[in-house]
Amino acid sequence: MSRFQKAPAKPAVGKGAPEPAAKKEQGKGEAPVFDVCLPPKQEVVELSGVDFKVKIKGTQPIEVKWTFDGEPLDIDNNVNLEYEVDEDAGEYKLIITEASLDSDSGIYRCIAKNDYGEVFSECDLLLEEMPEHVKQALSEFNKK
Repeated sequence: MSRFQKAPAKPAVGKGAPEPAAKKEQGKGEAPVFDVCLPPKQEVVELSGVDFKVKIKGTQPIEVKWTFDGEPLDIDNNVNLEYEVDEDAGEYKLIITEASLDSDSGIYRCIAKNDYGEVFSECDLLLEEMPEHVKQALSEFNKK
């Protein structure tokens, strides 16, 4: 069973550009903006670790959410996911500790929202199968 429920990927419309949200008084704050975005595509070998790091600026509080193929990620209840946050620096990092070929390939999206707007950045994670001889050597090494 997959650790994520998959949904059809949606095209990236308005990537990185603020979308309208409930506005407070004009000029009193800034919508979130990505100083560092996710790469459009990332390719890794299965069982590797994967880091998704963004840097966001704008008026606090900024709510940051992550999705996988359109579905919210349950970071707290997934043993292969870690999350690091430095709100003062505006840095947010999602880590897949051991990427699975069967369940982790897909579109990862970081959504940042405050009272002045909403933006997102997304990455298409492509996993390549580890060569069989490497899997066998890794298995032997882990037995020791």
